[in-house]
Amino acid sequence: MNKIISENRRQRAWILLSFGDHRQHAGNFGYADQITKIYQYDSEVPNYKQIAESDLVLLQDKKQLLGIAKIETIISEIGIKKLLRCPLCKVTNIRRRKGEQPTIFSCNKCKNNFDIPISENKQCQIFSANFGNTFIEAEGKISLEELREACPRYNKQFAINGVELHKIPSKIIN
Repeated sequence: MNKIISENRRQRAWILLSFGDHRQHAGNFGYADQITKIYQYDSEVPNYKQIAESDLVLLQDKKQLLGIAKIETIISEIGIKKLLRCPLCKVTNIRRRKGEQPTIFSCNKCKNNFDIPISENKQCQIFSANFGNTFIEAEGKISLEELREACPRYNKQFAINGVELHKIPSKIIN
């Protein structure tokens, strides 16, 4: 672990959420993360401007911390993000219904149930944060509650949350 954490425990660090196919949110198609190598995000994601090369990242899914890595490079390019919207209120805050038929989607805002969302292609900046060989598996080292407590402004809706390293229990760093 010492190879990716600087001597300064106040190094900038982030919790990055990666849910893959286990996402509830259906307003977009997610990202093609390769958890041990690359984390992808775009300019529509809160805090996207804050992440920088050499930052430390703690990667988690819905259940646990997956690992820790250091960002070696960030590549950006102009791209298209496909958004899916509620046909009634036009928000992207929709989800796929599980086991409830006949409709496929439900809107979290207006509670509308529908089969076909409005599709929109939005131009945005797409980023790939590359970890090189710095990823260290950390499953079971710390609870999600402990991780969230180390975030001064944690927001469960954000894929990128700042974390204060000095608030992380030492069991994860050793």
